[in-house]
Amino acid sequence: MQFNLKHLLYLIPTLLLASCEKKAADEAAQVSNSEVPNTFKTINALIEQQPDNPDLYYVRGEYFYEMNGFDEAIADYNKAIQLDSAQSRYWHSLSNVYLDYYREKSALQTMEMASFLFPDSIITQLKLAETYLILKNHEKALNVVSKVKNYNPNNDEVHYLAGLIFADNGELDMAISNMQTCVELNSRHIEAWYELGNLWNIKGSGNDPILYYDNALRVDSMYTDALFSKAQTLYKQGKFGPCIDTYNSMGRMFPSDESSFFNAGIVMVELNDYKNAWNKFNICVELNPALVQAYYYRGLCDLELGNTAAGKADLEQALRFDPDYEKAKLLLSNIQ
Repeated sequence: MQFNLKHLLYLIPTLLLASCEKKAADEAAQVSNSEVPNTFKTINALIEQQPDNPDLYYVRGEYFYEMNGFDEAIADYNKAIQLDSAQSRYWHSLSNVYLDYYREKSALQTMEMASFLFPDSIITQLKLAETYLILKNHEKALNVVSKVKNYNPNNDEVHYLAGLIFADNGELDMAISNMQTCVELNSRHIEAWYELGNLWNIKGSGNDPILYYDNALRVDSMYTDALFSKAQTLYKQGKFGPCIDTYNSMGRMFPSDESSFFNAGIVMVELNDYKNAWNKFNICVELNPALVQAYYYRGLCDLELGNTAAGKADLEQALRFDPDYEKAKLLLSNIQ
């Protein structure tokens, strides 16, 4: 996960207080209210004043990382490590930027060195395992996780990561077992509940995935991944009413996002409920006037409702956006 720039605005004053330099502290007091360019100027000025302060290079590296300045971020993280290699977060951030920069080998080398330097850091060891997972080296990832489990078996994140590794390797039963242990250790681990729903969906038989998505939503009722997966699972199960209800709930939660309205409309079309479907696609067009599919389906609903002129207009609009939209061309040819 990338560093959030707003955190940087609070971190700079902390570093300044540690420096005991009044002038620098006065400058820092203005940082949180300044524009980003001024923040960057402040960091540079502080580095000029304190060229041997590793935290300042780390903070500037986080700034560059946030702005996708990967080469600059790498240089600053390496400088921070050169000045103080005993800070695990420096190594973690350096690995992150390497991964985002598609330099997987460098990311792995960074985390292997961090693992050597910080053998007792659970965060570091799990990050190494996660890096192995990203690189599809499941065996090494599981070896790291197993070692962590041996001396910290009650850490929920260890079991969660083990579940992800087993799932990625196609070992569904082991993945489910580890995810289940995770939620038993931490009943508010929302991602584990969500992954359990996905795993039971993939398995295709046994426990109802809806139970797990609902548990995730008890932790956070606005967790969009769980809401979408719940709606899709209900559709797959043929429970069209609850599926539409879920999409409608999402529409109330996120009224500016057209996706839930569009999906509800699609289900309504399959149920031949063209009037209510038309309303959903009309909302989609209002929210996103460039959504080609919404014009097509609103036009289809108009045709089914006997509004030929309006339906034809929507199909023509869809083809203005996408002249190769075959479904729109076919439907339009049938009414001409």
